[in-house]
Amino acid sequence: MKLKNSINKVFFLAFFFFNQISNLNADNHVIDIWKKVDNKEKNLTENNSSVTEKSQPTTETSGLFEAALNKQGEQNIINSNLITDNEKKEVYGLYDPETNNFTLQMWSNTDGNSIKEMFKKINQKDLSDFSEKIFLETILTHSYLPYDSMTEEEFLNLKLGWLINHNKIEILEQFLNKNKEFPGKEKVIRYLVDESLSEANLKRSCEKVAFLSNSVKDFYLDKFRVFCLISENKLSEAQVTFDLLNEQYAKADKNFNEKISFALGLTETKNDKIYDDNMLNFFISSKISEKFNYKPTNKTDPYIWKYMNNAGLIQVDNIEDLTEIEKIEIAAAEEKISDDKVFEIYKKINFNFNEILNADILHQNLEPIKSRALIFQKYLLSETTNSKLQYLFLLREKFRRADLSNVYNEFLSQELKDLKATSEIPSEYSQLVELNIIKDEDVIEKKIKFNDKNYYSSKLLEYFDQNNQDTKKFQKLLNTTVKKISKNKKYQLSTKDIILLESFKSEGFLIPKEINYTDQLSQFKFEDEMIKLSKSTHTGLLALKLVDLFSQDNVKEIDDQNLLYITVLLNNAGLKNIRNQILMSTLPERI
Repeated sequence: MKLKNSINKVFFLAFFFFNQISNLNADNHVIDIWKKVDNKEKNLTENNSSVTEKSQPTTETSGLFEAALNKQGEQNIINSNLITDNEKKEVYGLYDPETNNFTLQMWSNTDGNSIKEMFKKINQKDLSDFSEKIFLETILTHSYLPYDSMTEEEFLNLKLGWLINHNKIEILEQFLNKNKEFPGKEKVIRYLVDESLSEANLKRSCEKVAFLSNSVKDFYLDKFRVFCLISENKLSEAQVTFDLLNEQYAKADKNFNEKISFALGLTETKNDKIYDDNMLNFFISSKISEKFNYKPTNKTDPYIWKYMNNAGLIQVDNIEDLTEIEKIEIAAAEEKISDDKVFEIYKKINFNFNEILNADILHQNLEPIKSRALIFQKYLLSETTNSKLQYLFLLREKFRRADLSNVYNEFLSQELKDLKATSEIPSEYSQLVELNIIKDEDVIEKKIKFNDKNYYSSKLLEYFDQNNQDTKKFQKLLNTTVKKISKNKKYQLSTKDIILLESFKSEGFLIPKEINYTDQLSQFKFEDEMIKLSKSTHTGLLALKLVDLFSQDNVKEIDDQNLLYITVLLNNAGLKNIRNQILMSTLPERI
């Protein structure tokens, strides 16, 4: 659900957060989260308060964070023991905690059930690029385990499972390079092996086996190691490894052994049977069987579908067999094979000259597959822009009715792009064409245009876009900017101005007395449960909740009042890196 400017201030966002934490039973009052503290020493004391003071709730709580928030007193008593126990364990990840203002203890006071719940929510969503970036920075930071309801293996499975499910191959390889041994390592390697095999790339698959250490034993991967040695013509080494394999594992793979024995020349008996119980056995079958002929079904493993597609093994022996064609359409719709395979088959379906000529009428009386194929061929033979557009959009409707739109959408978009580039689109089609062109996600970021007539787009922004900030320089610049803008008596502080100034205040800068935005801040009152969370030690959990909030939304689409609330949450939590990314994405004027 996209956040919109029409939302009544930020009550909806506060309500959203309130429900996300499973209705913590706090008093139903609201607080002014920016209550001004004039005493500078008091601010310093609060910022350096103990975990006990920082984390203890002032109201009775329940729900997902009950264990984490209600038991802070107890948790703090055992905190030293907890940290000691954690320190005895390995920590896994890609990023050092300080890189994104986290700590090794970013999960230590959080109940594992809360983390599981957030992963469950996030797994159900397609994340925007920005949300995904925050998510990856959070879950791949080196950290200790949550204090309860989460084992080391479970914690890793949540993270690695997401990476596997979203095909983050490069990140997984980085993880393997940086973390030599970890629970579930063999699962990651097997995924990379099968993924490369499905691309019909044996060489790359064999390279992945190198990640397998002697301390990690996996029957599937050890079998694959034998096949890799054979493919590299290292037959003697393959023989030894094969013998050791059968000695080490009590349960032999008869199908595999028969194929490998023949490949090693240990037997003259050739088994041409095709085994599809796993990707490895299927791959070996396709390489060793002389008369390879396999008809996948809708129940066939997606990896096998993908491999057959990439290896050019998908064939329809009888083009009139509509059942076989339907299987391929469904496989394409489920993203098991490329969409192109469907259109290749459509080209092969035979229609005579009269059928093509009278396609406008005949298509209505044909079976759906043949009807789509006929209109597709009619489109390919069309010469005018009008007729091409007519048949392209007729096809779109036919694919939609068959619930196969995702097979056709990219094809349609590309064809429309090509038509726009070579022809003038008739006015009656112009809007329809634009609506059906898939826009490129990669948009070139425009340069920042500094405007010193306001705060939020002034050169003060440079502070949040630099790694080594000169605080003296920017304090001076802040003072100068305030004096300059204050001369304009008609100037009204915007919400974006307040966002910038509050961020400077959280960094310890002194806000000149010439500018007073307390009254404006007091207008913004929120339910206090997320604020309470942001002031606790649950920084990892807070980041996950922000990911859930952003979800599919582009950060630039968040309205100013919601942006203010989020900024304050991040200021409270000390997550400066995430905050700075948001500020630099939303505040500057760009040209």
